[in-house]
Amino acid sequence: MFGRAIVLALYLSPIYIHLRGKHINKNTT
Repeated sequence: MFGRAIVLALYLSPIYIHLRGKHINKNTT
């Protein structure tokens, strides 16, 4: 069960970072 959650997290991570990155672009080096 947790394995699937981890895969989901890794898959949605770039998307979440991309969306939030627009607001936190200054912190992204």
